[in-house]
Amino acid sequence: MIHYAHAISDSICSRELVLEEMFLRGYHGQASTWPVWSDLWFAGYHLLILERFLHGYWLPPALCVLTGIAWFWRWLARRCDGMLINYASHVAADVGIVAAVWMVLR
Repeated sequence: MIHYAHAISDSICSRELVLEEMFLRGYHGQASTWPVWSDLWFAGYHLLILERFLHGYWLPPALCVLTGIAWFWRWLARRCDGMLINYASHVAADVGIVAAVWMVLR
């Protein structure tokens, strides 16, 4: 079980987050200070996962919160002139998710 969780966390915390951050904040990152389409893409991508765990009436507020988070991370990448903070916070979020799943399954 531990080897399986380690493999999943390694995969999630390295490859997926780099691709996601590069795509959403690097390739599609825009200089606008207002929310843009890539922020909505980020929110929609994560909403597809959350919809399995939330009642339908929570999806619109979740979409708004996730869009705000995407905007904030994009703003942070611009302000800090790089994506190191984005990667670090994404790793922390992914590790937290994997830890929570591991605690539920053990």
